[in-house]
Amino acid sequence: MTWTIPPIRTAGIASGLALAALLVLAFRVPASSQLLGAGVRFTAMAPGEIHVPSADTFLRVDKLTPGGKPARATLPVTNVTRGPVDVRLRARTATHELDRAVRVELRAGDRMLASSTLAGLRRWTRPLRLGRAEERAVRVRAWIPAGTADTVGRRVAVKLELDAELVKAAQR
Repeated sequence: MTWTIPPIRTAGIASGLALAALLVLAFRVPASSQLLGAGVRFTAMAPGEIHVPSADTFLRVDKLTPGGKPARATLPVTNVTRGPVDVRLRARTATHELDRAVRVELRAGDRMLASSTLAGLRRWTRPLRLGRAEERAVRVRAWIPAGTADTVGRRVAVKLELDAELVKAAQR
């Protein structure tokens, strides 16, 4: 009777290994030919003097690649005060993942408010003057220049912070 145990044990081990290999092959993630890009998400935070549509994301892109198509969005900004205000914007991020890789351009009409890396956008932009109850569209464009390395799969959430300063009567 002892002569039957080793073959049964060998058959059991072989069956277990075959089942494990089958499970590994059945549940593997298939390869993709698509390039995994960087992810950027923009939200806006405005003070009481300025109105932006909501605190939700106004620009989201998951496949930003070096030299690829830029992401674009428009942020309507409205002055809700009784007089003119100068509005400035800057970026706030929790991480520095893509600070030097992502370029951002902010425009209002023909006026360039900022054009720099995400790191450079941590400083306040040039002012945008809004008259009483005036609404202007701030166009946002984000891209990664060709030749930029180390961006694959990285993500960053950008809070575009707005600040408003009332224009004094002498400056009008």
